[in-house]
Amino acid sequence: MKKLLIASATLFALNSCEKIEIEKPETPTQIKVEGIDLLTDGDLKKWSLVIYTENNISKFDSCAADDIFTFSKSKKEYSWLKNNTPCFDGDVDQVFSFELMPGDSILKINDFNYAVRKLTKDSLIIDTELHNLVVKVGYKAKK
Repeated sequence: MKKLLIASATLFALNSCEKIEIEKPETPTQIKVEGIDLLTDGDLKKWSLVIYTENNISKFDSCAADDIFTFSKSKKEYSWLKNNTPCFDGDVDQVFSFELMPGDSILKINDFNYAVRKLTKDSLIIDTELHNLVVKVGYKAKK
C-alpha cells in the first residue's frame, strides 16, 4: 500500500508539473564589413602616408608626412591634400578616381591597378609596378 501511495504521488507530481522551456540564446550575427567601408568608413575616410618604397628602398619624404589622403565612396574620389610642406615648387593638391575591385584585392586609382596587401580599419598597404619599379605604399587611418 505504501508503494502504491508513493507511485501515485510520483505520477501526480510528474503530471502536475509544467514543462519549462529554456530559451537558447540567439547566435550572434556575424556582420561582414565590406572592403570599401574599411577604406571609406562608410563614405569618407582620411589616411596619412606611413610607407613609400621603390624596389624595397624607402623613398618616404618628410614633406609628405603632413599630407592627407582621402577616399570618398559617394564621389569615387581619392584626394591628396599636400598640406603645409610641399615636396617641390608647384606641388599642388590632386584628385583622382578610384575603384576597389570585387574581392577587395585590386585598388584602381585612375588607370593604375594596385594590389591590396592589407586592408583593415586602421591600415592600408598597396603595391604596383610602375616604370620597372615595384612601388609599395602604406597608409594609416587618421583619427
